[in-house]
Amino acid sequence: MKKIPILNFIIPVYNGEKYIKTAINSILGQPCRDFHIIIVDDGSTDRSGIIADEFAKKYSEISVIHTPNHGVSSARNTGMRLVKYGYIAFLDADDVLCKDAYTYEVRAVLKEQKYDMICMGFIIADNKLKKGRVKSVPNSIYLRTSPEFNKYAMINHFCAYIYKKEILDNNMIEFPEKIKIGEDRVFLFLITRNIQTLLCMDQLWFAYRDNISSVLHTTKNASYIIDEELRAWYWCLERCSIPEDKLDCEGMIFSNVVEFIMLGSRTGLTYKNIKCKIDNCQPLIEIYKDYELFWKTKRSEEIYTNFKKNPRSTCFKIKLKGIPFSLMQRAARNKFFRNVYYFYKFTEDISKYVN
Repeated sequence: MKKIPILNFIIPVYNGEKYIKTAINSILGQPCRDFHIIIVDDGSTDRSGIIADEFAKKYSEISVIHTPNHGVSSARNTGMRLVKYGYIAFLDADDVLCKDAYTYEVRAVLKEQKYDMICMGFIIADNKLKKGRVKSVPNSIYLRTSPEFNKYAMINHFCAYIYKKEILDNNMIEFPEKIKIGEDRVFLFLITRNIQTLLCMDQLWFAYRDNISSVLHTTKNASYIIDEELRAWYWCLERCSIPEDKLDCEGMIFSNVVEFIMLGSRTGLTYKNIKCKIDNCQPLIEIYKDYELFWKTKRSEEIYTNFKKNPRSTCFKIKLKGIPFSLMQRAARNKFFRNVYYFYKFTEDISKYVN
């Protein structure tokens, strides 16, 4: 009888022939080979599906599913439904697993099946995986009642987590297929509302290519991006019944509005371009206006320059009018500063972390 692997990697791919080999090889090169790789070809028109099939013929650990093009959420959901046991990890076709990420130590943790979700560090890298910035987490165990639970349950990229399949099944959690941008954040939000234990491991799991030419960075798509991001969080907000969850959603809505101020300063985007339900939340419109005016002042250029020299300094504090303190809590403020920080050129050599 064939042994069922404890860890299942799901890789959705659509026209990713340039990177898919690197992604697959980064998993195959791990110290521990107790895994199953499910590649879902989402109707690719290039050689992505062919490349995946070639790997599947060579390696018994790999399965390939070919589907019509329905989007990345549908592809991930298709892969999830094929997993019957253990844990799930996601990897996009243009990202890679770090060296020595899946060790026998990680496997031993998964075998115990004590934790609902495991969180690890990751790298935001340039397109060539040569330079980047490392985001780490401490070794610790957090219960849902822990003060630090939300900090580490929501702060990372969703691919930096390993998810217990049983939790997903019991709570019928999938990626929302009608949401085109921000679906990964919604998925993470849904699962963190249904877990009790979170294990953080102080090691790097994967490297994410921050492709500046992608849809998330193009001027013509900026207004569409804001609408979709806000729609994702309003989708969550409408389904929240717990006050603390509503607060988290409000914080993320606020965070997304502020996040795109930086994008707006480079694209000419203004609050008038926002079409989503944000119109029903006038305080956020006012916040956007305040930030927009701030970035047009000479003082903002001075602070911007100082922040670039020393991103960890306190000189980049902005006083905003009329913002409820609750909206400045948790991820909102930190996420804004984090995204500003990532606009700058990557300087750290990450070659020792990736193949």
